[in-house]
Amino acid sequence: ISRDGIRTKVKAKFDSGARSSSIDFKVAKRLGISDEFLKTSKELDSVDLAKYTKDPRNISLSEQKKIEKIFKDELEVRFPELSDVKLVKSSSGFSVRMVIKINIEYSGRIISTDANLRDRTGLACEMLVGLKDML
Repeated sequence: ISRDGIRTKVKAKFDSGARSSSIDFKVAKRLGISDEFLKTSKELDSVDLAKYTKDPRNISLSEQKKIEKIFKDELEVRFPELSDVKLVKSSSGFSVRMVIKINIEYSGRIISTDANLRDRTGLACEMLVGLKDML
């Protein structure tokens, strides 16, 4: 993968059950993402969404968009490299993720896409390629 002229090889899992791609914090660091960006991204993982919605386990699409906008408006001022902020649903509920633009190169093609940042320590691969980024 690459970002702003910096390239790094990653071990990736292609997961058709995931909508979007995700990279580990260590990969983002190798791509030149600042320590402050990574620290903030890690802190967002434990945000209590009960402050923003009545039922953090069942967030409607309209609530999701409002919450994402709140975080994006606050964070894009501090981090110009921020592409977006997304609420990502997993088996453990929703989490807030910071998103950056990257290029994925595989099968002779380059795909420009967004990837959310997450701690993938302990998982087999440092990157998850989601359905929207598969050929």
